[in-house]
Amino acid sequence: MNETSFSGAAGAYNTPFAFSRKDKSGKKKKKEVATNSTGYSIVEGKYHEYRNDDTLTPRQKIGRSMREIRDHLSEIDKLTKMNVRLKNEMDVDSRSYWKNTHKAMRKVSERLVKLANRVGQLY
Repeated sequence: MNETSFSGAAGAYNTPFAFSRKDKSGKKKKKEVATNSTGYSIVEGKYHEYRNDDTLTPRQKIGRSMREIRDHLSEIDKLTKMNVRLKNEMDVDSRSYWKNTHKAMRKVSERLVKLANRVGQLY
């Protein structure tokens, strides 16, 4: 019995750079750092850079952060209002929620209480 190979005589690929990197100069990929609206990088352990940055005064840093928090909280408020309205219009019983939904709601409530305490410390 003879075995036949259909790809044995096919030869090499005609695309010489198909399996190589596009950028030969930098072999390490540069890590993109997410930034918030104030331009500060969101990376853990960078408090000292935030504190020692001389472009803004501490009052400006706190003020801008509070405005940003306010804006994010308004988004959260809009989402909760929409979901309360949906629940009421569609007659959804809270007992029919998924198990993870109840867990998520508990965690959100706990985090809001902690945030309220932290904001209270700023007064």
